[in-house]
Amino acid sequence: SGLLVVAKHDRAHQGLTAAFAAHDIERVYDAIAVGSPRPGVGTINAPLARAGGDRKKMTIVPDTDDRPDQRHAVTHYRVMENFGRGRAKLAGDALASLVECRLETGRTHQIRAHLAHIGHPLVGDQVYGRGPGLSGLKPGDPAADHAIAVLTRFRRQALHARILGFLHPISGEELYFEATPPADFAELHEALKAL
Repeated sequence: SGLLVVAKHDRAHQGLTAAFAAHDIERVYDAIAVGSPRPGVGTINAPLARAGGDRKKMTIVPDTDDRPDQRHAVTHYRVMENFGRGRAKLAGDALASLVECRLETGRTHQIRAHLAHIGHPLVGDQVYGRGPGLSGLKPGDPAADHAIAVLTRFRRQALHARILGFLHPISGEELYFEATPPADFAELHEALKAL
């Protein structure tokens, strides 16, 4: 969910393409991840390429690979909130976390593949993750039961494009947009906060 940029004509498209290539566009996403990345602030610098013959899935490849489809990919992340620490299997671990991701590059499925690569796939991600649930969440009390119900209704990966900032490709005007999360993302966030 969230923001995207669309060019209305070719000249604007060319300018935006150049800005994306130069990494001059600010893109910030909110993600709800399984568990909590450690350290709480970090950078994932891991090249991406197509996963085997699957056009719809990306995989991390070693820098030493010389694949023609290999693309440099960098995601900066920061854990904003942890959820369900008291219910986690291991002391101090969180069941889930709200993670802010800033893209230095913008590859297909970059955030999804990068967070899965460090062991913290997005909640609800059927391709890179574990599906809709949180394995450490056990029914039995109202907060857990509510979170399970919300997770059951949540039919997508928990990722929201919150901020988009760039210079207008024609006028040079500085543009900055911010979108609040949609109702399903906000409901999931609130249910996890109650754990």
